[in-house]
Amino acid sequence: MNNVQVRMRSYQRGFTLIELMIVVAIIGILASVAVPAYQEYVASSEGGAAMKGIGGYVSQAQVCVGSGTGCAAFDISVGNEPLLTTSTAGAINTTIDLVWGTNGVCELTARISPTGGVQYIMALGANAGTATLQQCSNGAGL
Repeated sequence: MNNVQVRMRSYQRGFTLIELMIVVAIIGILASVAVPAYQEYVASSEGGAAMKGIGGYVSQAQVCVGSGTGCAAFDISVGNEPLLTTSTAGAINTTIDLVWGTNGVCELTARISPTGGVQYIMALGANAGTATLQQCSNGAGL
């Protein structure tokens, strides 16, 4: 009888190997779904950040090419922004290409015509990784 009493008092401690393998498999399945969704989210947010970042400069460029007003201030503000490059200095009746995010994930170009019209062109930057052009464009609202 003593042996029976001893067995009844012993408790299981820890997890079995099967239980641990099941937990690892579940975590693997969740990660296989979450990682691509996260990468898509990052690419989309980079596109949105590019559109938001370039927006104020596009407005300044439109005023500059349309009326010649504020061209010097436009050139200074573009020169002070490290993520922004331009094809030409601001002047009335010129075409200006503003490029936001050089060597980033998403690279957004805003082409301002002499009439003030704007054409947005999205491209993948040097650090795009697994991001797609469609993800960048969707994030920018293009």
